[in-house]
Amino acid sequence: METRRLANFIAIVDCGSLTRAAARMNIAQPALSQQLAGLEASYGKQLVLRSRQGVTVTPAGQALYRNAQSLLRQLKQMESDIKSAGDHISGHVSIGLPVSCAPILAMPILKAVRERYPQILLQISENMSGMLGELILNNRLDIALLYGTHGAEGLLRKPVLVERLCIVSRAEFIRATPGETIAVRQLADVPLVLPSHSNGLRTLVDAAFARHGLTPNLVAEIDSLSSLRGAAGQGLAATILPRSAAGENADGLHVADIVEPSIKRTIVLCKPSAQPASGPVEAVEALIIEVINDLVTSGKWQGVTLK
Repeated sequence: METRRLANFIAIVDCGSLTRAAARMNIAQPALSQQLAGLEASYGKQLVLRSRQGVTVTPAGQALYRNAQSLLRQLKQMESDIKSAGDHISGHVSIGLPVSCAPILAMPILKAVRERYPQILLQISENMSGMLGELILNNRLDIALLYGTHGAEGLLRKPVLVERLCIVSRAEFIRATPGETIAVRQLADVPLVLPSHSNGLRTLVDAAFARHGLTPNLVAEIDSLSSLRGAAGQGLAATILPRSAAGENADGLHVADIVEPSIKRTIVLCKPSAQPASGPVEAVEALIIEVINDLVTSGKWQGVTLK
């Protein structure tokens, strides 16, 4: 099967429209429709459902989409490996970072890759952990840092850090001196802005409060790190974040570790288990571990413990 037809099918799914996919892939729409019909005839399955709003991928189409992505990535990497055999490590490597980790990790990783492997083209995606889990399972990412058990099936997992969560607030809600801790029961009446239930952090917070028979005094749900921090900075409410994302000493914020119980989550480095990692992916993976170790041991990444 021509790789071009697979690439065009991926574009149809990504764009959700034959018209937009045809424009992206620089192909006439009738020709693209004919290619799609040929794929459906080859497999004896309907791959997408067409409507005036665009296309919706079927379960069979999802299976082809995942496998086509994996196949094209492997072919691309094979070509790069052959061309660079005996030369410097080169190729394309995509990594995913959770939104709360990206501020402290993205630039050190980019700098390390540029210095050590200048011929590797690095792609960095910031997103919620759950979305990154879906992307790596769909072969859209080579490596991802995920929280907890996201994407447990079909992934090789290496726990790298345990991250502690903190209360982040202006003095009118919480006044904390450096090194001070706050018990969960002390937060019973503190107004909080937290992520929605789709975020794993919220699940951990709710469970910690439930151990005391409490529920968070919730005033808003916000699925944005900058907005959570902004709400705390403007004194609208307190929030709960990892220390690396808290912005301590900014906007007059006070930050204190939460105890009794402490709220922790494990950060896991993941990659697909379906095929062996390429040389560039293995090189970047080792470099990510090295960067994380340096940030923690140097004290630049606080509120975490190496696994």
